[in-house]
Amino acid sequence: MVKEQIPEKVFENLYIERNVANVVHYLYENFDVPEKYVKKAISFYSKDDQIETAIEIAKESGLIDITKKLIKKAIKHSENCGYIDDIVLESAKEFEIVYDKEKIHDAHIKSQKSRMEYYEKRGYYLNAARIAKDLGMNDKSNELYEKALERDIKNMNTHTIPDILKEYKISDERKKDIQEVCLNYIKEGGYYHQYNDLKELGMDVEAKEIERKWNLQQFEGHKKRKEYYEAAHCANKVGLKDEAKELFIKVIKNHEKYCQYDKAAEVAKEAGLKNKARNYKKLDKLIKKNRKIEK
Repeated sequence: MVKEQIPEKVFENLYIERNVANVVHYLYENFDVPEKYVKKAISFYSKDDQIETAIEIAKESGLIDITKKLIKKAIKHSENCGYIDDIVLESAKEFEIVYDKEKIHDAHIKSQKSRMEYYEKRGYYLNAARIAKDLGMNDKSNELYEKALERDIKNMNTHTIPDILKEYKISDERKKDIQEVCLNYIKEGGYYHQYNDLKELGMDVEAKEIERKWNLQQFEGHKKRKEYYEAAHCANKVGLKDEAKELFIKVIKNHEKYCQYDKAAEVAKEAGLKNKARNYKKLDKLIKKNRKIEK
């Protein structure tokens, strides 16, 4: 397929290298871009962190020698950092460029160990444990998981403890002790909004009990602040149906006061007041129709 030629004047007012590169990147697949601007874009993208883009542009533009040089440069970088992008792998295969896979693998191991040590020094034990596990360093990963668990129990980070327990096997007895500690902390501290943490710990029955306390707490708060709509929803969640209905009626009356019959209809529907909802809808339609006639 013959590509449409992009005139040079498209680039005339682009003085910043990044802007030229971005325009070429946007156009190169579907249009024939002047070679000097393609080379400018390749030069911009040929840095280590964006070299895959440079390879794609060079390859698509038929610049074979430049493509090969970029692939070799990307491989050299991969031999140092331990990561090789799929685009580089596919391109190396396409252009029959041989590279040392073992060297890249060794660099990857070295890089991952360095990351693990970095995380451990800064106290990111869970991240460090995951890397150690991926590297097959089981004793080290267990040591790091243990550090992460001990610290989270000490600080009562109930939202992260479940993540650790999903990855780190401990005895059922110890798990039960941890569940008990977390439950007592949430109950005694009144941190009822953390009921989901108990669900994640496999304590569904206890979580439901705490969730009910949370919704009751929310219900009282909304009611006190005269946020009747929110209070009604919380009342429904804890089974206070009559209370919820009374609160919904207050909301409906408020909408009625300001002639917001469409909103009154929606709330009436939520409250299960079907006839009221129907009547408010009719009234809203009549008023809107009347306004159109007046216009």
